[in-house]
Amino acid sequence: IRDIADLQSVVPSLRVSTLQSAFSTTFSVRGFGTDGNNIGLEPTVAMFADGVYRSRAVSQISDLPDIQRVEVLRGPQGTLFGRNATSGVVNVVTAKPELGTFGAAAEFEYGNYNSIKAKGMVNVPLGDTLALRAAGFYLNRDGFTDNLYDDSDIDGRDMYAVRGSLRFEP
Repeated sequence: IRDIADLQSVVPSLRVSTLQSAFSTTFSVRGFGTDGNNIGLEPTVAMFADGVYRSRAVSQISDLPDIQRVEVLRGPQGTLFGRNATSGVVNVVTAKPELGTFGAAAEFEYGNYNSIKAKGMVNVPLGDTLALRAAGFYLNRDGFTDNLYDDSDIDGRDMYAVRGSLRFEP
């Protein structure tokens, strides 16, 4: 599983649709969901990351660099998650800093169309009661299509993200 869109291959009854652009990415659970090209439509399958509601799936569709688990809750979840969870919830839980344990991981890939992908994570204990965890990724790829007007590439990707968390346990 590389990103949220790949979840549909392992989660029964989940469908991820990217229509004309990543900005119109929608989720459907058990066949129910908001599906349309109108960016003004509110989704009926809510997207949460560490308990924070994301109004648009595009904010989580890019990559999963340091995830503890992804929960897909089927059916109406309005009691626990609010009005935008009438069809279900996709809840992304990131890995938390670990006290007393140093850890690091890195990954690098090179592929066709000069695709370069790098991601990494580091967990640093800062004493007995404090720990820091940082993770990030970088992706750059040339486009698939040549623009004949100015000889530039179209449909390329250039994305990056960094996330950090601090844990204090008195």
